[in-house]
Amino acid sequence: MTSAIFDSHKYAKRLIDAGVPPQAADVQAEAMLEVMTQVAASSATVNMQDSKIDRLGTKIDRLDSKIDRSVAELKAIIEQAKAELTRWIIGFGVTILGVISALRLLN
Repeated sequence: MTSAIFDSHKYAKRLIDAGVPPQAADVQAEAMLEVMTQVAASSATVNMQDSKIDRLGTKIDRLDSKIDRSVAELKAIIEQAKAELTRWIIGFGVTILGVISALRLLN
């Protein structure tokens, strides 16, 4: 892929045409090809990491939605428990008052 982007032979020829000795032009062209290859590989790695980060972001969003649903369900359960507890406390209080009133009437 990189060789299609960077033609080291053409680059060396341009250096030679500009007055650079052939051996130096070849060495410089090879070094430039190595750099270009490393840059291309680094770019591919960065793109791959970006893709992984995007997938992780999607997973995090899904987990966030699941957590929100679970929190809402738990809040509803807590509210139901509060209402049930309130009914029991009121019922128990009324029963105690009834028992106390009955005991007073008996005395």
